[in-house]
Parts: sequence; structure tokens; C-alpha cells
Amino acid sequence: MSIKHTINNPVLDLRPDYFIRDPAVIYHEGTYFCYHTLVEEKEGKRRLKLGLTESTDLDNWSQPIILQDSELNFSSPGNVFRHKEKWYLCVQSYPINEGELWGSKDSRLWLMESEDLRNWSEPKCLKQEGCTAKWSKSHRQIDPYIEKRNDSFFCFYKTEGKIGVMISKDLESWVDHDEPVLTSEQMPDSSTIENPCIIHQDGSYMMFFTPCRPGRGMCMAKSEDLFHWSNIQTLSIEESFYDWAPNGPSAGMVIDDRNNSGSLLMFIHGEYDDKHGAALAVLKSTDLLSWYS
Repeated sequence: MSIKHTINNPVLDLRPDYFIRDPAVIYHEGTYFCYHTLVEEKEGKRRLKLGLTESTDLDNWSQPIILQDSELNFSSPGNVFRHKEKWYLCVQSYPINEGELWGSKDSRLWLMESEDLRNWSEPKCLKQEGCTAKWSKSHRQIDPYIEKRNDSFFCFYKTEGKIGVMISKDLESWVDHDEPVLTSEQMPDSSTIENPCIIHQDGSYMMFFTPCRPGRGMCMAKSEDLFHWSNIQTLSIEESFYDWAPNGPSAGMVIDDRNNSGSLLMFIHGEYDDKHGAALAVLKSTDLLSWYS
């Protein structure tokens, strides 16, 4: 399949039933599996659920199925990866206290397992105590993304507006790195950051992440070792994106899909209000810097 036409964004808008956010996508055997957050608003209360929708052509998407519906508000899937004949999906828990909009200090990171990408185990917490790094005063952890390098797993996450990383040899025991790997001090506008996504490109690691600022947007940083990130650039998102998502793009996930669709792809949500309201979009690129439908 080669994408020669314009993608009609948003590709998935579930209003009024759900806001849909935080896509995490893997292409496998002819199907794009898109894991995401479903936000339900009822009687003044917000419930977050973990969902899955599928597509074979990026234009037509199945109705979402719910993988997790819990008081812990499992959500914000990071990525899917393969290890020892199983698929793994990292997610967050996001308990919201009464009267609040955002997840509490008890938000944590979790792993789920699958044989077929559709049926998943119950989530297992990576560290019940949360962040224990000396540089953080908070134990809160959200927005996981796991990258394997050599014989170790690196779990990137957000806390205190910074990106930290935990390291494991076995996906069971995790140790916090002694410094954050990306902070607001490295940003041109000093914005805090969230939603890391990493790909390996031309011998280097490229991290895509969202700055927490009005109009959001997407940024990219480069590393050779997963610990030291530099060359931060703001990506160019087509102006028409803001016609339907005035609060901007956020939580983009990039995959190198050139062998299948002929393009680098970014799965991303566009925000149309400031209270989790969002729909999903797909953007294309040839150079990782400019993204369009």
C-alpha cells in the first residue's frame, strides 16, 4: 500500500460518546493496531478507558473495543514491543480525585501481555512505589514508552514536567536513572514536556515529544545513547490541522512505515478544547520535520 492521496483528518472522532487520545500504533500482518485512551464524560465525572481500533488502509477504522475499564483509569498507551514470543504494551494508571481534571500523585506505569495483539492480560505495575529518583520530589509517573537497547529495557516517562527513564534487564525489576534525560531547561521556551516516543533512525535515536504550552505542537530531539538528548527542533504541522483542532496537536507517535505505506507516519490527537476533548489524526512525512495529510 502506498499513500498517494490526502488523508481525511481526523480519521477517528467518537463524539459525543468519547474523546479519543494518545494513540500507540503497531503495524502487523497487514493491520494497523491503534491503542488509545477513551475519555468518557458522564454526570460531571471523567472516566478514562483503554481502547483498541484497527485499520488496514488508514482511512477506514473499526469501532473501538475496550481493553480496560477500571477505577484506576488505565490510559495513555506508550508502545507495543515483542519479547520472548509475547507482545507487551505499556500503559499508565491515572486515578482522578474528586473535583480534579488530572491524574493524582498515585499515577503509575504498567505492562500488559498478549499473544495476538487483541487479547491482553491484566496490567502489572512496574514499580508500586513509583518514581524513586533523587532528582524528583514526586512519585507520580505517566506517559510510558519502552525502548530496548542491547540486553536492557529503557522505560521513559513523565514526572514533574520532565522525562525520566527507568532501566530493567528482565521487565520485572526497574531502577531509576540518576538524572532526568530531558527537561524544560533544554526547551527554547522553557515549556515542560510529556508523551515521549522513540524511533531508531540512521544510526541515532530520535525522541518525539509534546511541549506543554498553548497550541501544543510536536518537538524532536536526538541521542546516541538514550541518556543524552540534544538538537531539539519544533516540527512543522500543516496549518489545516488547526482548522478542526484549534488547541493543537499532541501526543504524537511516529513509526517508520516506508516499507508498507511508503511514508513515515505520525499518529496523533488534535485537541479541540482544553478539557481532554480530542480526535485522532494521521500525518505523513519524508524527513521527520514536516508533517502533512
